[in-house]
Amino acid sequence: MSTVVNFNGKNIVEPGVYAQTKANVNINPVPFSTGNVLIIDDGSGVDFGGGSGINGDLASGLNSVYNFTSLIDFRNFVRGGKLWDLAEYLFIPENGVAGAPQVSLIRAATTTPSTITYDFTAGANGGTLVIDMKNEGLEGKTADDDESISSSVAADTKVRTGWGSLMKSGVIDNTKYFIEFYEGTFKGLDADGDPYDGLDILSCEPIIIAKSPEFNNLNDLITWINTDTSFNARFKKNASTTVVGTGALVAGDYTANNTLKLATGGTTVYGSTDFDEVLAKIGEVDYTFVLSLNSGILAKGANNTKLLYHITQQAEFKKFMFVGGGDDENAWTGTNGSIDIAQYFNSAYAITCHSGHREDVNFTAEEKLKSSLYHAACVCGRLAGLAPQTSGTFKSLRIKKWRHVLTPEQRVTALQAGVLHNRYVQNIGYVINQAINTIQKNTQMINPDATSNEISIMRIAEQLNKELVLNMRPIFVGQNLNTASPADVKAFIEGYLTQRTATKINDNYIIRFSNVSVVQVQDYYNCTYNFVANSPLNKIFITGFMLDANLSA
Repeated sequence: MSTVVNFNGKNIVEPGVYAQTKANVNINPVPFSTGNVLIIDDGSGVDFGGGSGINGDLASGLNSVYNFTSLIDFRNFVRGGKLWDLAEYLFIPENGVAGAPQVSLIRAATTTPSTITYDFTAGANGGTLVIDMKNEGLEGKTADDDESISSSVAADTKVRTGWGSLMKSGVIDNTKYFIEFYEGTFKGLDADGDPYDGLDILSCEPIIIAKSPEFNNLNDLITWINTDTSFNARFKKNASTTVVGTGALVAGDYTANNTLKLATGGTTVYGSTDFDEVLAKIGEVDYTFVLSLNSGILAKGANNTKLLYHITQQAEFKKFMFVGGGDDENAWTGTNGSIDIAQYFNSAYAITCHSGHREDVNFTAEEKLKSSLYHAACVCGRLAGLAPQTSGTFKSLRIKKWRHVLTPEQRVTALQAGVLHNRYVQNIGYVINQAINTIQKNTQMINPDATSNEISIMRIAEQLNKELVLNMRPIFVGQNLNTASPADVKAFIEGYLTQRTATKINDNYIIRFSNVSVVQVQDYYNCTYNFVANSPLNKIFITGFMLDANLSA
């Protein structure tokens, strides 16, 4: 009896030669991000920040994740506060080197927008215009509007923080009017009560975000509002806006509305349920590093514990969390000291950075003390700007004056305890001594459970996982055994790994790979492979042999 072979969708019985044409599997993988940073604002950005919280009115959920690729754009968005100050360390961790390629921000808060209302009801026509602030929460303030800003200044008629607007008489046609919309530029006060950018509140002039054309009919103003991009960058017409009759304004409408109007009524409430909601929503957000805003005595708090569990157990791909440890030598050991914090996390995905720094105050002899949070932000930005296989060891930072300069003995202790720190190296300057995480099982480079205390090795492993998944998923999932055979999958994996293998010309993730295997198990393929990570070079030992002059001739 002749054998039956299924070929090209047919059962072939008769002898002969048969041919078919199949599409070649695409083995040109797409590269994916390697250094995006996420910040979850769980209270540090209070009174500042942009957009809506995770539970906002105008946006919520993943629509409240905001992405930035430049320091200017990030700062324009948050506008002030601690996040405004930290951003420079993420985007510019050292002069002349690349920092984080993208920083994403989400507020773990329930927010509502502040509003500005114009009641044009002096005549039979007109109506009511209600405007929402797209940056929810923060309200408009003048210098004498809030005692926390200033307690003894003369009556102030300019927007210093938040937003406001002013209706003015027409210039081209004095029977018409126009409205200017303002944004305050005061950056807020740091923990010492000093302005973040050195400018006191009375020196901060508001900027004009948008200016309407001259109008004497509410319909004309609404038409402009619906189409002007500058206005809609910061403001939004509220659905409660109504037009009465023809919408025509009278002189009394101007008289009733020609003083500065501040945005009012916005709220921001941070809560543990909001933080939980953030973690529930960001499992598939594209980031590699997360900067925790809870450092020092807050490092071992509930939010960081939840965050570490999320990035290692819940997120689609494992992430790396940066945490500030102790600020100075007094917080080196002991409860909530850097060593204690590192031992608490004990993870290849958590990095604890010890010591804050001293920062010069412009044009003065004073120095301002910065916490270890800034150190963590700087290291995070520095590594985010490096390829996964490039170690952070001996890389310099913008920080030059440390609050705690470790002794050689303390540096040895730090390395063994999983505490990232800095040291001074001749001809280089202050550098990251070794780019390590907090895992306590750190006596060898690679552990049997596929963990390592070297950040770069863990980055390589996770990046390989990420790129294989994201490249293979759209090509193979949903296909069948004929259109996506084990051979096809094996060929793709080998092609990808080949492209990720370093050469003398191009550096890359791995040195070599081997034993790619794809085995069918019911409706899935079990794929395995071996690889050698492009590990860092941390030590060089030199031995010179002294020879006797008489014997060396």
